[in-house]
Amino acid sequence: ITRPVFTGFLINNNKIVSTDSHRMVINTLQKDTEQNIIIPGYILELIAKTQSKKDNNNFAVSFHKKKVILTNCTKTFITRTIEGQYPKYNEVIPEYSDYIQFNRKSLIDILENMKPFTKAKKKIIPIVLDIDNDLTVSINNESGTITNSLPIVHHGEKITIGININYFLDLLNAYNTEEIKLYYGNKLSPLLVDQENLINIVLPVRLKA
Repeated sequence: ITRPVFTGFLINNNKIVSTDSHRMVINTLQKDTEQNIIIPGYILELIAKTQSKKDNNNFAVSFHKKKVILTNCTKTFITRTIEGQYPKYNEVIPEYSDYIQFNRKSLIDILENMKPFTKAKKKIIPIVLDIDNDLTVSINNESGTITNSLPIVHHGEKITIGININYFLDLLNAYNTEEIKLYYGNKLSPLLVDQENLINIVLPVRLKA
């Protein structure tokens, strides 16, 4: 059963945090909201569905007791906050020295081409990241093994990590920079990207021996 707090996102001073227990996103705002509340995640989905390309996507946000009001030129959304204790996000941000740096768009293209082959009955087959002198991305399904390689700048130990391809694509698509620096620990430690005032943390998948 999903805890209610995991269905929402936390506004904590100048941070907006969301998590589903498998990954976490921490966005740093330019201004401090002086708030510490949890807002239902569905409100962002509702705004996205009702907005057109012509709409003004800048919303003014105000807080009133246990309600949050989002307003732009044409629409107003009102939602209640979620009661509960949000995970202590600062305590789960890892500190690593090992990292790889690579071209973001090139890796997205590789993953998008491999994505159809990760689908299996009732599950998604994890992709495998082999980090050495370059980054080798592979998927092993019933039809065989598919492998692609990408040049990288590598600082650290070589390692093999499994990851959910959808989570990894979401992480890469969250940024606009040409290059991404991806930090890692061991094969079961979260992967970390921290740039553009945006932190993404994704748990790896345990690979079968």
